[in-house]
Amino acid sequence: MKKSTRKNNHWGSYTTPKLVTCKKNLQKKWFLKFYFTDKSTGIKHTVALKCGINYEHTIKGRMDIGKAWMFIILDQLQRDWHPIRDTYPDLPADVSQKKLPHEIWQNKTFCKAINEIFSEKKLSKNSKNCYRLAIDYFEEAATALDLQDVKLIDLKRSTILTIFDAYKLIREAPDKQYNKNLGYIKSLISKACEYAEIENSPAMKIKSLSVPEGRGFIPPTDEEKAIIRQTLEQDDPYFFTYLMVIYYTGIRADETLSLQIRDLDRIKKQFVIIKDDERENAKTDNKRTVPIVDHLWELLERMELHKYPREYFIFGSPGMPGRGWTGVKDKSMYFTPNPTKIKRDTATRRFKAKIKDAFGIECHMYAMKHKGADDKKIAGMKTDAIRGLFGHTHTAMTEKYFSENIHEEEIRRLTPKF
Repeated sequence: MKKSTRKNNHWGSYTTPKLVTCKKNLQKKWFLKFYFTDKSTGIKHTVALKCGINYEHTIKGRMDIGKAWMFIILDQLQRDWHPIRDTYPDLPADVSQKKLPHEIWQNKTFCKAINEIFSEKKLSKNSKNCYRLAIDYFEEAATALDLQDVKLIDLKRSTILTIFDAYKLIREAPDKQYNKNLGYIKSLISKACEYAEIENSPAMKIKSLSVPEGRGFIPPTDEEKAIIRQTLEQDDPYFFTYLMVIYYTGIRADETLSLQIRDLDRIKKQFVIIKDDERENAKTDNKRTVPIVDHLWELLERMELHKYPREYFIFGSPGMPGRGWTGVKDKSMYFTPNPTKIKRDTATRRFKAKIKDAFGIECHMYAMKHKGADDKKIAGMKTDAIRGLFGHTHTAMTEKYFSENIHEEEIRRLTPKF
């Protein structure tokens, strides 16, 4: 059973009411169930309501009245009803004529449906901007084709493809951007179809365009890796340490910039990452522990992090937001323990200036994570161990970080002599 999404009203937080049917057994009592946490007391209540559902003696009768009650209870919770303190709402006399929640979703226009799904999503600031842009482009193309009023129940796979063809033409979108925005829209439509109880989402089997792999995420060669080390280890040691966190741990570049000294467990030699929406330091709610290898630990020790406040960013800036520099003009003070978070663009520009432009090495900074994945695999580390380190749920995601020829290297290295 899928975990309910928690929402808030004036009195506390609640989950979406669910109809418990006891496997549609009419001999047992059916009821509505949801959880309510009173924010004034912090107490989490399990709320179970029978709502007269069991006076119905047919499965269809119980399902209809139960689903109607689900809609009514959810509506009341959204209107700041307190289920522990307040009296229960009344069932309208015309409940048999009232549209059930899935019928309401089916009759929404698909544009309205995906916007409502988007508004429910808990996303980082960057992800929210990406989703918003994808929706805007999709709606722009749909409006140009006069398809913006198509209902969700009537949405076809061919309609979605037609809209995306128009989007590609209007925005002159490259294939990579097309695929990225297609992924956002597919996820929104699929969730809306789930709410509408539409069995198969029309977006599900739409394939992405074939895009040849660019040089950007191809890892640096061993020779290029040596250049990066020789250039940065002495001349820009703090930025070098920042890159080594990405290389050794697989922590994303922007999330590495969100690391604070309090995230470092000096006893166990590991980073402990707990999602903090303000810092945007993680994509998932799961607590993540990342072991620190000795090579990286030596670099972090040189930064003398124990001398700074725990709330300082490990790779921070001495500048204050909105105030510019506070007396420190030396840009080498970037990527040092400081109270202000550095923007991702700052790191990207520094890598471009010192590595890409200076030596003509055509790879992006994020390719350091890919290089770390390759080197671990070549050294004999199992894919599942790398998956755990990178914080992936499935090895299929981890495999995307390996070079295409990584298995050839493994075959050459591990095949025994006859």
